[in-house]
Amino acid sequence: MPTPWFRPKRSGYGFTPVTWQGWAVTLGAMLITMGGTAGVVLLEVTHAPLRRPMQAFLLLAAAAAIVGNILVARDRTGED
Repeated sequence: MPTPWFRPKRSGYGFTPVTWQGWAVTLGAMLITMGGTAGVVLLEVTHAPLRRPMQAFLLLAAAAAIVGNILVARDRTGED
């Protein structure tokens, strides 16, 4: 198995990044999620045309980033 990027948490559910690759995946997912959330809020405040489809796209992108982060973490987690 290649070098694990994450390790299982000692208690509870989840993974902890242990290499720079794990931190990069986690930070990328966080930035996409935060950007999507901020975009949804800004579109709502400005009443931009076609804001609902754009908001839906941003929320789907955030959900995809979260799911992608979970899948990568599950695949690249070492045994504890």
